[in-house]
Amino acid sequence: MIRRVIAFYRGRLGAYATIVRALRFAGRPLVAVTVALQILAGLLPVAFIFETSRLIARVPAAIRSGTHSVAWDDLQQALLLTAAVFVLQQVVAPILVVLGQRIARTVDGEARDRLIGASFASDGIAVLEDQETIAAMAMTGEALQGGYHSPGDACAGLIAPLHRYATAFALTAVVGTAFSWWAAAALLLSAWLVRIVWRAGTTRFFSVWFARDDVQRRAWYLRDLGLGSPAAKEIRVFGLAAWISNRYRQTAWDWLSPTWATRWRVFFYPFLPTTLLATAAIATTLALAGRHAAAAGPAYLETLALVLQAAIGVMAIAAFFPESDVQTELGMFGWRNLARVEELVAATRRPSPAGEPADPAGAPRAEIRFENVSFSYPGGAPVLSGLDLVLPAGRSTAIVGLNGAGKTTLVKLLAGLHEPTAGRILVDGVDLRRFPPRGWQRRVGAIFQDFLHYELSVRENVGFGAIEQAGDEAAIRTTLERAGAGELLDELPHGLETLLSREYEGGAELSGGQWQRIAIARALFAIHGGASVLVLDEPTANLDVRAEVQLFERFLELTGGLTTVLISHRFSTVRRADSIVVLEGGGIVEEGTHEELLALDGRYARLFELQAARFHAASGAAE
Repeated sequence: MIRRVIAFYRGRLGAYATIVRALRFAGRPLVAVTVALQILAGLLPVAFIFETSRLIARVPAAIRSGTHSVAWDDLQQALLLTAAVFVLQQVVAPILVVLGQRIARTVDGEARDRLIGASFASDGIAVLEDQETIAAMAMTGEALQGGYHSPGDACAGLIAPLHRYATAFALTAVVGTAFSWWAAAALLLSAWLVRIVWRAGTTRFFSVWFARDDVQRRAWYLRDLGLGSPAAKEIRVFGLAAWISNRYRQTAWDWLSPTWATRWRVFFYPFLPTTLLATAAIATTLALAGRHAAAAGPAYLETLALVLQAAIGVMAIAAFFPESDVQTELGMFGWRNLARVEELVAATRRPSPAGEPADPAGAPRAEIRFENVSFSYPGGAPVLSGLDLVLPAGRSTAIVGLNGAGKTTLVKLLAGLHEPTAGRILVDGVDLRRFPPRGWQRRVGAIFQDFLHYELSVRENVGFGAIEQAGDEAAIRTTLERAGAGELLDELPHGLETLLSREYEGGAELSGGQWQRIAIARALFAIHGGASVLVLDEPTANLDVRAEVQLFERFLELTGGLTTVLISHRFSTVRRADSIVVLEGGGIVEEGTHEELLALDGRYARLFELQAARFHAASGAAE
């Protein structure tokens, strides 16, 4: 039991130390001013108690002496001083709120930069697909995006109750000096015990709250699904509104119901005995002070008023602090999640290879070779197994296969987004791992199957292929023409500056095929920026078969001399590639030109004929 308590508070001290260190991001002047004003705000109630006590003590004499007397003047002076202290309290309070918000938002800016930096710091994308990383990023990102109970709020929340503690300690000294140090110690210790129970309960409560973050994220997903526009069409067409509402309600219940039972266990049951103890301490102090006043007579009136107010003021820390407790606790989780993301990313960084790093400039000159490459996703079956493949430099290679054959995984390995589980990839005989990851990735221009629709301008959507040259308007226009999107540009209301989303004024929405051409233009612009390997993963999935064939024929002409990798499950569209590789079961089952593979009369020929027959049947039905 004692060990658990020690371990708990050791962890708490570590968490608080993290918040204290994070305060440096807000800047020393801002933190120093805030702390000073917090202490001032804590001493003002003590001054107010003194002044109200003086005011009460002067009332009897002023009433006896009348309005034109020294006693009356003393009463007025005490009233003015009391009012001044009261007004100063009201002035300082909103200033502290503003300063706290400034601290929170400044620190959140640093936390946001660190989170984004961590997501960009990984050499590949494996860590970003890890469930633990996804959960930690989601929880931290949600807090930062909403700006509520964020890591910055933890820093502001740590400072926010200083005025309460300053008041409590000062009033404890008042009770001890004016009445009894034993009574003062009893008040402070009993109040502090209630406070400890509150904070420990809050910690345990939120531990349960976050223990099922996977359920929480599912609830958030259902919430966003019902509120967002992407699913709006299908929700109405399929009548899913009631289903989504019910599922969200049930998921939220699964998430929240354990916390309701926890509240009784961590708040009510420990709170009851400590509250009774604190009540006994305050009642005993007030009773003893009252009896002492009765014995001392009217001269003790001012002291009695002072002691009574001070004793009640000490007990003010025996409470939940709305400006601090939740913010600090949730902010601690935010810092832990952020630190965990950084740890996970750091753990996946590739070790520096022996010798000097290789320079990817000009590569590949001869070939890219997959040598006995295997790959498995964590917890999954092998996607690629013992793969041997040569991609000749300056030639086009088409990789075809059914869905799930491992085509996209092969592309990720080629781009250095994942590392092989076994085997290696050689570029002109140099292990790919010897190249600086960013350097090699800049040599690759790619359009992935799940390419992004950037809600930005056409210029930016294309220019992202070579961001350093995104200001070259002539090159962007030429690239759009090469991708078959020249006419599209003429139709857009603001040309290259048109925002590709209807959610913005003057924006436009594109069809699936139009978006695909924009993405192809982005990949081509990467070649303009110096990329030497072009990867197209299902680049025409949103085009009809005839448009796809025309685009591929034109595309292979435009990219002649480049090392090009075409990924497709449509065999008929890649017949002009220099070499065709059939991928199945994680390995290569056939390889050759279109004519050679047809003559082989194997897997490629059968699938080609099957797809061709379906196409002719569809064409005949249409006629």
